[in-house]
Amino acid sequence: MNERYNIIIVGAGSAGGVLAARLTEEGDRRVLLLDAGPDYPVSSLPVELATLSMPIAWPHDWGNQVTTIGGRMLHYGRGRGVGGSSATNGGVAMRAEPDDFAPMPPGWRFDDLLPAFCRSETDHDFGGRPYHGDRGPIPVVRWSPESWTPMQQAFHDACIDLGHEACADHNAPGTTGIGPIPMNRVERRRISNLQAYIEPARTRPNLHVRGDSHVRRVLFDGTRATGVELHDGTRISAERVVLCAGVVQDPLLLLRSGIGAPQTITALGGHVVVDNPHVGMHLTDHYVVTYAAPIDLRLVGDDDPSLQVLLRTTAPGSNRTNDLQVTPFVRRHSDGARSIAMSVSLQIPDGEGVVG
Repeated sequence: MNERYNIIIVGAGSAGGVLAARLTEEGDRRVLLLDAGPDYPVSSLPVELATLSMPIAWPHDWGNQVTTIGGRMLHYGRGRGVGGSSATNGGVAMRAEPDDFAPMPPGWRFDDLLPAFCRSETDHDFGGRPYHGDRGPIPVVRWSPESWTPMQQAFHDACIDLGHEACADHNAPGTTGIGPIPMNRVERRRISNLQAYIEPARTRPNLHVRGDSHVRRVLFDGTRATGVELHDGTRISAERVVLCAGVVQDPLLLLRSGIGAPQTITALGGHVVVDNPHVGMHLTDHYVVTYAAPIDLRLVGDDDPSLQVLLRTTAPGSNRTNDLQVTPFVRRHSDGARSIAMSVSLQIPDGEGVVG
């Protein structure tokens, strides 16, 4: 292990990219940021990573699947490459609801985190409000009503007719209803954490970014992490190793490294470093059911955005504020047909899953 760093960060996505940029603000830390997928300069991003509403596939998506009700296998999209899922997602810049933070320990509740939310953004519509920022690295904008497609306008008007409130800013505390989606974009260009955090820090001599570097396992001296081993056998040492590879890859990496349930680790041919039966367990995510129907081609042009408005509402009988989100979007089919798709998303579900 000839290479040595103060800190190795595994995973260059939403968490790892920010952490690498912040840690290298001071020159006395030598940081290595690793990702299993490719690393592109912003100037040469593939079009599907640079532009919103385009299909994402390998090598930029892991190709994960989830087994759901009735044994159905569904695609579970996760970004692969420097920028992570922030480089492949829909560019929706929605904060969690203030009530969602209530079960968190002191220091991690909404009012505690609000200053950090504000520091991260430049909200071009509401940046002057006390609950928004106007000097952060992530631009936040909304499609103006004048730009809404007829389909998006019709959905908005139907929600108002059904009694839902108009909501100009879904990130304003205490709001609900139908209104434009806050997005981290410039026109149709996605602003991922690659653009917002990693690219501006690349010139720092103490930051090293390396793509196409899939970490096989974390290396240990007893129970202290001392570095990582890549899939090609390369070993790199560090004083600290931070895992930011995401909700699927982190538990898999821990298991390969000997941290988890002993029976799972031995089945993989490893030896137990830490007995922790919770690794890979208790996964939750917002469950989405999508409905779709054909629409007139004239309602959506080839270059029209797919996402513009969103409904947040509370299900009857629920004690969780805005636990439902309904989002209309466009599906463009290879034969030229168009569909309106309606995703109904259950926020903070009670169910749990397993990664393995």
